[in-house]
Amino acid sequence: MHGDVTPENNLVTEAGVARLTDFGIARALWSEVTRTGTHTTTGTVRGKPRCLAPEVARGKAPDAKADVFSLGASLFAAIEGRSPYGEFDQVMGYLARALEGHVDTPGQAGPLTGPLTALLEVEPGKRPDAAEARTLLRRAAGRQRPAPTAHRPRQPGWAGR
Repeated sequence: MHGDVTPENNLVTEAGVARLTDFGIARALWSEVTRTGTHTTTGTVRGKPRCLAPEVARGKAPDAKADVFSLGASLFAAIEGRSPYGEFDQVMGYLARALEGHVDTPGQAGPLTGPLTALLEVEPGKRPDAAEARTLLRRAAGRQRPAPTAHRPRQPGWAGR
């Protein structure tokens, strides 16, 4: 679980490989869980509201399904040029849309429309998990799943090894 999957935290190498960065929130969440056994928030929201899963906006602790939503929101932003919640001058506009569970339908996604709609499912129980999301995105990209390997070579140009 990352806890802050956003366009700013996704970097693409010269080879076209996407890398998720900035694990600060993930470390903080892990630290709180190990120290107290639970994670609670009172009046604070972790993550960026324009990519925040609706259940997290409602106060539920972030989990892997919330990261899938945030990945969908990041992809939506890359394709549509805005958050799936719309565009607002104030953070509260994004939070209000998240609380309502109001997510815009992608209009320019072409073959990614189905996968994006699935990743942006408001109900976490209906949202795909990370493995299912990967399969949906690979199919939409027309790529077959590679055979599993014991060791994946590091990509050139990636400084975060």
